[in-house]
Amino acid sequence: MEGTDFERGRHRAEQAESECPTPKSDIPIDLRSSIQPLPGGTAPYRDDHATVGENMTRVTRALALIAVLPLITGGVRAEDSNLQALLDRTAEWAEAFWQDLGSVSCVETMEQSKIGDKGKILSQQSSVYDYVIVSAGKPGRPMIEESRLLQKATGKSRPMAFLVTSGFSVLSLVFHPYYQGSFQFSLAGEDTIDGRQASKIGFSQIPGTRPMTALRVRGRLYPLHIKGQAWVDAGNGAILKIQSSLLEPKLELGLVALNSSVAYAPVRFKPSSKSCWVPVEAAVEARTQRQHWRNVHQFAAHKYFTVTSESSVLP
Repeated sequence: MEGTDFERGRHRAEQAESECPTPKSDIPIDLRSSIQPLPGGTAPYRDDHATVGENMTRVTRALALIAVLPLITGGVRAEDSNLQALLDRTAEWAEAFWQDLGSVSCVETMEQSKIGDKGKILSQQSSVYDYVIVSAGKPGRPMIEESRLLQKATGKSRPMAFLVTSGFSVLSLVFHPYYQGSFQFSLAGEDTIDGRQASKIGFSQIPGTRPMTALRVRGRLYPLHIKGQAWVDAGNGAILKIQSSLLEPKLELGLVALNSSVAYAPVRFKPSSKSCWVPVEAAVEARTQRQHWRNVHQFAAHKYFTVTSESSVLP
C-alpha cells in the first residue's frame, strides 16, 4: 500500500522511539496493513496468508504483560464495592471462557470491505474458514493460537488491498484476571441485551501498560491503546457484548479511528449437553483521513470436541 496514509505515517512514526519491542514475522503477510489484537503486545507473531487448498493458517500470540508485570502484580481493586464484585464475577467468566476455547471449533465467515464516500462499497470479498482457537499457556496466564483453514472465497470486484483483522473474538480477555490490572473500570448504567439484564462497564487502558491491539504495516507492529464498554450479565458476569475504540487517534500513523464490536452467546452442545460461551460476531472498522475499511467476522456451527491420548510402555 505504497503512498497510503499508513505508509506516510509509518515514516513519521519510525522517527520516534517505538513504544514496545517489535515482534518479527518469519513469514511475510501479503497485505501490508493489518490490525491484530495482541494482549500483552510482546509475543512473537506469525501470520500465514492462505489460499484454498493450502494448509491451516495460524496466528499465534502469547498473552503476556512481561514488562509491566511489576506494576500490576496483585491487581488493582476498584473503590466501588459493587463494581469490584461484578469485576470478580466477570473475571471468573473470562477464565472459564478461555478454558473452553480450546475445545470449540466453528465455521467463520469473514466479509472484508473497502468503503468510499457516503458509505459506498468500493470493493468487497467474502471468505469461509474452518476456525479453531487453541488455548495454551500456563495456569492463569492465557496463550491462544488462532487457526483458519480456508474453504471458499468470493467477491473482490477489482484488485484492491483489504484490511486484515484477526483475534478480535477474544477481546473479552480484557476482563481476564491476568489483564484486569492493565485497565481502569467504571460502572456506566444498565441495559438489556437479548432479554438479559446487563450492567455496562467502561474500561480504559492505563498509561504505561502493554497494548492489546497493534497496527501492522510492512511487517512491523505499532501499539495501539484502547478504551471501551462491555455489557455484562449482572447475574453470572458473562460478557454479552464488548466494544472498543482508540484511546486517542494515532495520527503519526495516519490512523484516525479503530472501532470494534464483539458479541457472545451461550451454546449447548449435543449429545454431551456441555454448555459454554462463544463469540458469534466481531465487527471491525478502521479509518484514515482518506481510507475506510470494514471487516465483519461471523461465527456459526460451533462444535465441541475433546482430545484424548493413550500411552503404553513397550516391553
